[in-house]
Amino acid sequence: MENVPADLLNRQLRNPGLEPTEDAGFTSAYFVRMLFSCLVDADCLNEKSHATKRTIASPKMRPQADCQEPHRSSFPERTRFYPRIANHVATNQSAFFCKSAGRQLHTCKRRDSISSCYFRNEKVSEILPVQKKYRVELEISGRAGLYARPDTGGTPISYPVPTYSACKATLECIAFLRDGEAWFRPIEVAVCRRVARGDMPSRPSLRHLQYTTNYGGPLRKSNQIAGDNNFQLIAMALAEPCFRISAIVEGKPASKGRNQRHFLKDLFERRLRQGRAWRTPNLGWSEFTADYWGEFREGETDSKGNVRSVQTEVDQSISMNIPTMLHSMWDKDIAGRPSPRFIQDADIHRGVLKFPSITHPEATKV
Repeated sequence: MENVPADLLNRQLRNPGLEPTEDAGFTSAYFVRMLFSCLVDADCLNEKSHATKRTIASPKMRPQADCQEPHRSSFPERTRFYPRIANHVATNQSAFFCKSAGRQLHTCKRRDSISSCYFRNEKVSEILPVQKKYRVELEISGRAGLYARPDTGGTPISYPVPTYSACKATLECIAFLRDGEAWFRPIEVAVCRRVARGDMPSRPSLRHLQYTTNYGGPLRKSNQIAGDNNFQLIAMALAEPCFRISAIVEGKPASKGRNQRHFLKDLFERRLRQGRAWRTPNLGWSEFTADYWGEFREGETDSKGNVRSVQTEVDQSISMNIPTMLHSMWDKDIAGRPSPRFIQDADIHRGVLKFPSITHPEATKV
């Protein structure tokens, strides 16, 4: 340890970017094993290099057999291993979705860990028959917005950010497929604020206002309906909200030259460029229509080279915890049944809330 540079000794390990899963212990253990494997391999290479330099002075100094260059160079290229791994992953396809317990579940976790590496490497995704991830993005803002908390009853109070269902519905205002072969799965939402420029000052990104309206719908009392009397509804809405929504297009795998996920992504982005929508995008309640919806307003010019009148950025000063937050009103993203699902301890970190992938109605910690 005497010859090790001080900057290496004092350097902290970076966040490996491990995503929260249902089995965080397995994920951490798998990462540590891979890290230890890299350490052993590096030590082996260092020993070989050190022993090779002293071979001339002392013929007895030889590198270990498993560190010799002929042995290491005898392995095939990595690209030849990928099809073998893919075949191994597909061998027990029935256990892929981890529906069983015991050894089958453990084997499934190992395959899922290997498969997740494919999506993180674009070069590998070109070799293996895995689904490509199609990402779409949308920025939306308006004069007011309201994403009602279910626990506030007849005087609704808005969440600080849209729920999972609200983000999905906003994206579907632009484009969706009736056959349900592809759909949007929101992965995160960010709170935005306007960038101060010239005589346009920056504004706080999270502000509330009291909103009052006369309700004349079917939820009124019977005597109010009989007398044709409206009900005065008071709510606490968001003032001038702005959000950036990111989602992944999911659906059936491509077959026979048809890729519905690619088609939906292309349809969404084309309509976004043309300013077209299936229905007017809104921010929660339908009366809160958007004054802007389109690409992220980053930089001084847009994708067409036009100078932006308004430039936005993610408000990284916002960090808060929501003890319980509505996730979705349906048990599935497509053709689902009403089944409210909630997430606990939803953290907005530096202006960004990441949505967990929930496949069951129980509450999930994120």
